Amino acid sequence: MPRFPFIQSFSAPLPGRGTFLAVVILLGVVSATPAATETIALNELWRIGGEEESEEYLIGVISGVTTDPAGQIYLLDAQLNEVMVLSPEGEYLQSIGREGEGPGEFTRPQDVFLTSDGLIAVVQRFPGKIVLLTPEGEPAGEFPVPRTEDGGTFRLSGARPTVDGLVLEIAERRRRGDGMDMTLRLVQVDTNGKIQAEFATAETSFDFASRSFDERERTGGQWLWGTGTNGNVFLYSGWEGYEIDLYNPDGSTAGRVERAFTPRKRSAAEKESVKGRFGFRGRRRGPPMEVIVADTDRDIQRIYPGPNGTVWALTSRGALDAPEGSIGSFDVYDSSGGSIGEYTFEGEGDLQRDGFFFAGDRFYVVTELAAARRAMFGQGGDDDESEEVEAVPVSVICYELPDISG
Repeated sequence: MPRFPFIQSFSAPLPGRGTFLAVVILLGVVSATPAATETIALNELWRIGGEEESEEYLIGVISGVTTDPAGQIYLLDAQLNEVMVLSPEGEYLQSIGREGEGPGEFTRPQDVFLTSDGLIAVVQRFPGKIVLLTPEGEPAGEFPVPRTEDGGTFRLSGARPTVDGLVLEIAERRRRGDGMDMTLRLVQVDTNGKIQAEFATAETSFDFASRSFDERERTGGQWLWGTGTNGNVFLYSGWEGYEIDLYNPDGSTAGRVERAFTPRKRSAAEKESVKGRFGFRGRRRGPPMEVIVADTDRDIQRIYPGPNGTVWALTSRGALDAPEGSIGSFDVYDSSGGSIGEYTFEGEGDLQRDGFFFAGDRFYVVTELAAARRAMFGQGGDDDESEEVEAVPVSVICYELPDISG
């Protein structure tokens, strides 16, 4: 992460919350805004799925949610390889897209967003491509994406629309005799798929013969990022330390958001539970694999692009130590990195079990998403020796978001 030579910090006491430290460094100028804290009981608008079966649709593994100006909702299902279209009231309308390699088809899609001209863009992870569909489900081509030097495709781990194109998280894999090297890049591309700016890059190596898996080395290298309406990019790439780097649309450094934060220590039971998530890696043929888990949770668990250009950060304490009956406590920033406040949502939802999505002025909780993913891949992942995992009913809960824009 880039470092800044002149950093000043300001702290402000918050009722019942101790001291909140928020620092934003913008072009060498430091500004700090004391954050408000508020608990909000979310208004549930509707829910679908769960134990109640439907003859019209199934819900598998939801990997993305977006909405259009008319309020229609598009739920991307990575297991069923389709996009479920719902009315603003949560009524099922149709499913579009399908599995395959032809026009309008995709496999194990990663994310979904709406293009500026109203097309549904489905992001396929590998081989990386962005499939375009009309709202009626007709194939509409593909959004151009960068190619490797040899003409191959990158793996796409994420994509978000900006004013003049897309921000993409791309990875190039290179096989070698005993392993694989990977270059990870966060870039902005124009509407022709040409890279216009690079925000960050990292190199990773994997040894196929290794019999150990270090959570911090592997998971800690996964980027968490979001975009503001002004094209700024927020990026978290660490494990310990509340430091979110902020970049201008041209790739130059805009500053950093910092907050004093004490890492959340895991209990012995929590460490065993985390180790179990990587248990499939020990099911390869040969000696068992050593799984090394961290003593603390990753300080920032998620970064979400929110409504009105806001960006929402969910910390380990905000997610895992939320009060009873709460979904979590989110730190909210404006597009320039200024602190708006800390907001605790009351409702049904648990990050360890469920999936959280922001789309328009609504917040979605996909219940039992973690179990659905395990069932999709099996306890042993893609291995021939995988154990079958019983699928659990998944439901989608739609909450109305309050106006939090500073």
